[in-house]
Amino acid sequence: MAVRSRTPGIVLRFAVYAGVALVLAAGAGVLLARADATSRARSDVKADAGFLADRLARDDLSRTAFLWPRRGDAADTTSLLDAALDPKDAAPDALRLTLVSPDGVVTYSSDHSLLGRRLGRVPTGTRTARVGDRKVLESYVPVYWVMDPVRPRGYLGLARDYGPVAAQIRRTFALQAGSIALALLILYLALLPIMHRLTARLQRTLAERQRLASIVEFSNEAIVGRDRDGVITSWNAAAEHVYGWSAEATLGQPLDFVLPDASDERPERASELAVMLAISDTGRDWHAERMGLGLAAVFGLVEQSGGTIGVESNPTEGTTVRVYLPRTEQAAVERVA
Repeated sequence: MAVRSRTPGIVLRFAVYAGVALVLAAGAGVLLARADATSRARSDVKADAGFLADRLARDDLSRTAFLWPRRGDAADTTSLLDAALDPKDAAPDALRLTLVSPDGVVTYSSDHSLLGRRLGRVPTGTRTARVGDRKVLESYVPVYWVMDPVRPRGYLGLARDYGPVAAQIRRTFALQAGSIALALLILYLALLPIMHRLTARLQRTLAERQRLASIVEFSNEAIVGRDRDGVITSWNAAAEHVYGWSAEATLGQPLDFVLPDASDERPERASELAVMLAISDTGRDWHAERMGLGLAAVFGLVEQSGGTIGVESNPTEGTTVRVYLPRTEQAAVERVA
């Protein structure tokens, strides 16, 4: 069998593919929403730390707050910093405030047990950490003295309880993820009627092509299909009987390999071999009830005259039927005259 056509379940395929695409889009949207919510929470903690750093920069304490060891009465300086830098002023869920010198020494902390501790490196940015048995989100920002705004005097770190931060992340995430899911659902529902019309039209076109393929396959006349390059694309049972070649042997072969005379359309040979009549359509708005004589009748008339028929079909460009009829002696004489 040389010509086969199947009408796929286009609507079902669209529903499945569109559903998978929406699920993937929703998943990507959820991940982006969660990342955005986490980023906002980190920005909030950093902004709270920046608020306290700005307050300290405007205070004369910033000149000595990052010195270690302390000069003079260390306890008095620590008390002054306790009064000036209450972490609760920045956020009610703040658990700890820390000052670190440029060389990584803790010069002040609301947890006095950390005073004088040397850190492995100067912390920067925002990170998760632990204060006792509680998880926190901690952010470090540079502190500049207003009289020397170029070189940082040190770094201020603010640790906020992660519980309220996580609740804020969940709220933001739920709002954004819900908005994304709703927008995708509305888009999907809006596309369904459009795709239904498009797929219905495509199904009708495929059904008509399948009908034509069935006519060709079971016709008593030899029918050979080819593409633009002259490669055989279809070879029905009658062609096997007439020309002696099986479909398996001819499909994919050049037409002149099995039918050299019928496929030779070179200008220098066309006038010697046959007269060619070509009829084409665009492949659109084609209906079975408008078929006219029918393929079998046309093939019968052409064969009686010693001619052949070639068919080229492209799903996007329609079908071209070429009828080749032998050139008669009378026609040649009239042309010379």
